Amino acid sequence: QRLDIKTQKLLDANNMTWTNATIHVGDKLKLPSTKDKKQVQTTQTQDVQAQQTTTAQAPNSSSIVQNAIQLAHENIPYVWGGTSLSGFDCSGLVQYLENQAGVNVGRTTYEQAGNSQIKSVSEAKPGDLLFWGGSPSSAYHVAVYIGNGQYVHAPQPGQNVTIGSIASFAPSFAGTPR
Repeated sequence: QRLDIKTQKLLDANNMTWTNATIHVGDKLKLPSTKDKKQVQTTQTQDVQAQQTTTAQAPNSSSIVQNAIQLAHENIPYVWGGTSLSGFDCSGLVQYLENQAGVNVGRTTYEQAGNSQIKSVSEAKPGDLLFWGGSPSSAYHVAVYIGNGQYVHAPQPGQNVTIGSIASFAPSFAGTPR
């Protein structure tokens, strides 16, 4: 059963925030309607688990992760060279999110890799960047890691900003913006 409910409204109805929300199969959630106090029981794996990790993270990573998750639910299209809420390409999305947190990583994937402390994907923390390509000088795609093996990215033309999984499209390396 598909419910067209904005994530923030669902969080509000259940007294949750982006930083403390975890939805598991079998959980009962209140629907965000004042007229209808029904509950919906989750019956399949959700496309996002809004979890926060309390381990060491990049500066401002909490706000970057929250903003990234929110944008993934706003139906923002992929636009080649896009750098705004009307459309993003992968590096434009990362630049926008980092700028919102007061971090300047550059405009292109190549610049963003060059402005990051490189590490393995297994060392990535929420708020770090994930890169595809053999090395920083050959990076061709970038995303924001949100934890639990998931990231937010602007995939390709015809798709919207979305949440992806390391298990289904694995990055080559990670980096913490400097």
